Amino acid sequence: MHLPSLLFGFRQSVDRRTYILVGFALAALKYALDWVLVRAVTGQNWSLLAYLTPSMSIRHSAFELVPDS
Repeated sequence: MHLPSLLFGFRQSVDRRTYILVGFALAALKYALDWVLVRAVTGQNWSLLAYLTPSMSIRHSAFELVPDS
């Protein structure tokens, strides 16, 4: 199985196991990149719970210390 053609192509079928593994891997990668970005900008750690919470008021607290520039 060629991963780029699997992820970006439309001709190859994907079994459930591969779909779940790739989906979780991409979600973990996105969380890690967002965590690094939030840490770099605010100096705070962004917990997984805060990341998964759909409430904007809780997410807003993560950015309270961002300097205005």
